[in-house]
Order: sequence, then C-alpha cells, then structure tokens
Amino acid sequence: MERFREPWRIKSSRPTLCWRLLGIPVRNNSSRFGKFIRIHFGTTGKLSSADTKTYLLEKSRVTFQLLAERSYHIFYKIMSSKKPELIEMLLITTNPYDYPFISQGEITVQSINDTEELMATDSAIDILVFNAEEKLGIYKLTGAVMHHGNMTFKQKQREEQAEPDGTEVADKVAYLMNLNSADLLKAVCYPRVKVGNEYATKGQTVQQMNSLEHLCINFTNEKLQQFFNHHMFVLEQEEYKKEGIDWEFIDFGIDLAACIELIEKVL
Repeated sequence: MERFREPWRIKSSRPTLCWRLLGIPVRNNSSRFGKFIRIHFGTTGKLSSADTKTYLLEKSRVTFQLLAERSYHIFYKIMSSKKPELIEMLLITTNPYDYPFISQGEITVQSINDTEELMATDSAIDILVFNAEEKLGIYKLTGAVMHHGNMTFKQKQREEQAEPDGTEVADKVAYLMNLNSADLLKAVCYPRVKVGNEYATKGQTVQQMNSLEHLCINFTNEKLQQFFNHHMFVLEQEEYKKEGIDWEFIDFGIDLAACIELIEKVL
C-alpha cells in the first residue's frame, strides 16, 4: 500500500503503535512476539535474500491476564473519555470492570496517562494515512472484543453442547463487526474445523481456563533460543578452533537444556 512506501510514516508511528498498544506483562521481556527469519536461495544455491515475519504469541492476553498484568493499552485508552464519541459509537461504558476480558489484572499503570496516549495513538493512525472508514473499523473491532467477553452461554439440557444465554451482547458485537448476530452465535457455538482438505462442524462445550498456552509459549521460546545459541555460538566457535584461529571460548548464557528435556521426555 502507498502509505508504507514512505519510511518516515513508519518510523514516526511505530513506537506509538507498538508499546502504547501492548499490555504490561509480569516480566518485561520479548516473549509476546516471535520472529521468523526466512532465508531465500537462488537456483545456483547462493543466498539471494531474506525476510523477517513478526507474529504475536500471547494472544491469550486479550482474554486473560494475571493479577499483576494489564491487557492491551488500547482498551483503557478508549475508555479514558478523551474522545467521548468513541464511547457512544462502541456502545461501551467508561468502567473497565464492566468488561471481564480486560479487568482480571491491573487496569491502570502509574507511568501511563491513558488520556494523552489515546490522542497519540489516534494521531499515529492518521500518520499512516488510514482513511476514515478504516480508522472507524479499528476502533469498532476493539470495542467488539470488549463486548465479546460479556457474552454468556449455558449448557443444553441433557447435552454437553453450549448455547447462547441471551442475544443482547451478541447483537452489539455483530453490529460493531458488521455481521449477522445469528450467524455469529452459530459460528461460536458450532465452529468449523478443517480436517485435511475438508471442514467439519464441532459443537462447543463449556471450557476451563488454564495456563497451558503460556507454558507452550515459554517452551517454544527456550527451544528456539537453544537452537540459535548452539548453531550461532557453539558450533561457530568450534569452527574457529578447527581452523586454528586464536580464540578464547565465550559462554553466551545459561544453557536451559535440562529444563527443556524435563518437559520433552516421556514420564
């Protein structure tokens, strides 16, 4: 898109849209993001190019936070009332505790002024030249996420199948996402799962929350880090030794192989 061909727009808006949208974790590390570096080789086998893809790992932060965590900042900034037209348009209140998805942990951060940050974020969106409709869609989808956490379900009698316990909240979500409310509820209660090359409909049941996703995220991070350290540092330094290069071996960090093996091994 044309807006991304002007580097100054990216440079001036990226800091705002990055840390001002992300939540506050218990440990301020990079585990929320993953980076996949893809290397391309030409027909002759020589390196031709490479690209990096950044993807969000902690998707669970949208619906669940630990007591010392805060969800993504954008939710609280919108509710700061600096732009009252957003409150009305998104059909929301200014009380985060009205929305379970974003109120399980911290709702304020001492070092962050949500009112000022809302205006900075709004400005960053304009810098990237999103048109009025696209900008509206960004805010509407954010509001829909908050409402989605208020949708309630009950178990059908003599069945494990879940069904909607009222449609008022689903109507708001559907309105903000420009969807049909009945179709939305059907998709939630009877999700389609791809099996091979075909799709199958699976009945949704009452689910329990757990921290398995966090364990998987941390395990994956450590596994990748171990692979990186081994190939970039250990093997590289061994090559120096083989070639007779005068080199003092450097330890680049704690080897967590024992912890990884503990999770991987068969009990």
